[in-house]
Amino acid sequence: MSRKFSVVLVSLTLSLLAAEGGLRLWGPFGLEYIEMDTTLGWRYRSNASYKAWVISEAVCGWGSEGRINSRGLRDREYPYDKPPGTFRILALGDSFTAAVEHPVEQTWTKVLERRLNARQGRTAFEVINAGRGAAGTGYEYLWFDTEGYRYSPDLVILVVIGNDLTDNSRALVERERRSWLWDPFFAVREGRLVADTSFKDTWGFLLRRAVMPVRAHSELVRTMLAVRQLAAPGRVALTLQPSYAPAAELASAVETTKQLIRELRARVEARGARLVVFNGLPDYLWGLEDQPDTLMRELAAEDSGWFYRDLVAPLDRYTADTGRRAFGCSAMGDPHLGHWSREGHAEVARLIQQALADFRLLDGGEGPGSSAANVSRSGFQSARFNPREESPDPARR
Repeated sequence: MSRKFSVVLVSLTLSLLAAEGGLRLWGPFGLEYIEMDTTLGWRYRSNASYKAWVISEAVCGWGSEGRINSRGLRDREYPYDKPPGTFRILALGDSFTAAVEHPVEQTWTKVLERRLNARQGRTAFEVINAGRGAAGTGYEYLWFDTEGYRYSPDLVILVVIGNDLTDNSRALVERERRSWLWDPFFAVREGRLVADTSFKDTWGFLLRRAVMPVRAHSELVRTMLAVRQLAAPGRVALTLQPSYAPAAELASAVETTKQLIRELRARVEARGARLVVFNGLPDYLWGLEDQPDTLMRELAAEDSGWFYRDLVAPLDRYTADTGRRAFGCSAMGDPHLGHWSREGHAEVARLIQQALADFRLLDGGEGPGSSAANVSRSGFQSARFNPREESPDPARR
């Protein structure tokens, strides 16, 4: 009996080792490249190799392989110390900025870096990609406050996506994902941000913290979990279906997002840099198609020192003029479904470069309060409200 058991055990072990080896050579998922973090919720694991693709965009054939750098960023290596004669830009955002579905060199940050360095001049430009999938403004605020400032950026770009409003609201996250509480949250009380770090004690966070090291060393385990996710109903959506949430929850999410952006700007300017905000996609999840554009208009009404531009309308115009999708691919139906395509990233880089030039922020441009900034701030309204910037699709509004 013991001999049969030994034979079965050895056979099972060899089979598992063979499966692990085969998946490491030919598997589509790779090893886990994220880790849990008690301050940020989760982050990319330093020096981790990755194979990445987005489930809903598998029909596009997108994907990438590479290595997370030693600082936990999906980018090339950049030291904290800024080289002399360098203008350093730090890019904050979610999956639209991290863009794991495309090779690093095709993301808007790297395209922008190449475009800026192609200009004639003595200044060298660095554009550091600090994007993380599913990041809300709370994560971006905390990451800059604990890590991002160390890069001594001259300029910080924040790309706001509509679903950031969800990611900034515990109530909406619970409504959408239920047990997914892996990030810190903030609430606004008496006009001030109050942190909610209870995620560290949730079963979901603790379980993931225990499992992640196994997933980081076993492609077999990660593949089994990924297949289970793929088999879950509703994982692949090819249409935009707004959900319902009480008006009070939506209003709270908007106010929290506004306050987080205010606080992020204060922290950025305290470090001697400037913050530029771009709207990358409206909030279709809860039917708030005027957000985050409206909240940025409201912030501008409070203080004329904002640098902001909408990207959605010119991206829509790009698609209408060229026939090339800026979002997703032709197999995905709705023109705003999916992340930015490779052509979309290239166009985003061009639009951001143009905005920074309009704001006079590239060639030693002054920050808020200077004469150059006054011209830039007056460009806020012309950049967003010029009728030529409106979407060619009236139904989108």
